Amino acid sequence: MSLLLPPLALLLLLAALVAPATAATAYRPDWNRLSGLTRARVETCGG
Repeated sequence: MSLLLPPLALLLLLAALVAPATAATAYRPDWNRLSGLTRARVETCGG
């Protein structure tokens, strides 16, 4: 078990580091669209 533990820990660590990075890059366009939509709503409703 001691031989299998370090690679598993490294794999989990790698997944923990890669998952947020891929999620951030994937969600950035969506956040830009949402901010654009909220700006458009504020401009059309307020103006």
